[in-house]
Amino acid sequence: MDSLPPYKTLNLPASTRQSVRIYKKQLLENADLSATDRKHIQQDIDTLEWRHVLKAGTCDILPFKDEERDYSELHLIHVTLKFPAHVKRLGEVLQRAIQYPLILVFEHAGQVCIQMADKRINRADNTRLTVETLHDSGWLNVMEPDAATLGFLQAFRFEVCDQQHLYAFWQCLTDKLAGLETARYTGHYVATPTLDREQRRAVLQQLHALEQQLTTIRATLKRETQFNRKLELNMQAKQCQLQLQALTAQLD
Repeated sequence: MDSLPPYKTLNLPASTRQSVRIYKKQLLENADLSATDRKHIQQDIDTLEWRHVLKAGTCDILPFKDEERDYSELHLIHVTLKFPAHVKRLGEVLQRAIQYPLILVFEHAGQVCIQMADKRINRADNTRLTVETLHDSGWLNVMEPDAATLGFLQAFRFEVCDQQHLYAFWQCLTDKLAGLETARYTGHYVATPTLDREQRRAVLQQLHALEQQLTTIRATLKRETQFNRKLELNMQAKQCQLQLQALTAQLD
């Protein structure tokens, strides 16, 4: 497993390395889970292992903590799956169940999916973290990567990320994941985009909304029988496509 590119290219210091098996029973007994989530954990997950911990004593990057954020430690967990269909939901469950900023690397049949989640301190209970934005690479063929995946793997590296403190390091990694999402629109991976973090996030949110709108229009168009209404829907679809092209151009 260690030869897989995400571990090889991330290149975390050897001092951060762990090898701690997490048993599914621990999750089932200690996490607040629905019946469906329990079923997915039992049936879909093969193994879970704590692979790396970045904190004082294991690396030279300073911890970060303020009233909103606690990035005193970053953890990486490797999850092998028997069935990949519910990987996004499993990531959400694990992110909420494990109270650390967490890099999840799922593996199935030679492909990997990297998931991260921004977390903030829960104001009602400052011993807990609340999940905010979820970041998801989607499934990546790391054995035969396309150009965008290869660009991402080359950029997703310890030594090229901001090491001012652990929160800066974390944000740098999530920026790399956002770059992979951007590449799905532009067709190529850019390690240092012209847009800043918030600008790029805003453009991606607009693109997602337009895609959903276009999907709805096309579904309605298939059911429509009136000619005038079809013409109107086609014009709406064309307008969405033009907006998608204009926004995509901002990502280059």
